[in-house]
Amino acid sequence: MYRRTLRPDTSHKEHEALTTSMGCQAVQRPPSVQRIVLGVLICVLVLCCAPPLRVIRDGQSVIIDVQTLGVYGTSISRIRLTDATTKTVVWELASKSGEPRIWTVKVQPGSNETRVDAEAGTFQVLLPNAAESFALVAGRSYVIEVWGLNGRRSSRTFEL
Repeated sequence: MYRRTLRPDTSHKEHEALTTSMGCQAVQRPPSVQRIVLGVLICVLVLCCAPPLRVIRDGQSVIIDVQTLGVYGTSISRIRLTDATTKTVVWELASKSGEPRIWTVKVQPGSNETRVDAEAGTFQVLLPNAAESFALVAGRSYVIEVWGLNGRRSSRTFEL
């Protein structure tokens, strides 16, 4: 097999014509390993991983943080808040349209709104039925669960 060095200004068509006329086969570069690894990593993160979930204490309130890499909103298909003592679901949302993307949700002792502002979609309130708010009690433990679009679930327990 012959190799020939071409001038930097040789076009792709000229290169093909020269290699064919000399009986050479055109050699293509394989895709870079870095691109392959990055593609696999993105697929694993999107398809296999549960959504990110952190619980951050903010005075008497708690911030439920589902940001991806700490700055990007995460597409969530379902959110459920359960009283850990009584095992009663206090609040639950499910995606209604689109792929609702959220960053954080703040809850506190006393009254909390059932609705959550989301980008690129909307949530439907499943519990409490037809209510504008739900109540949380200080000193109680709660379990927060979030599901990603892939059906994977993350959960954390916290005390108000």
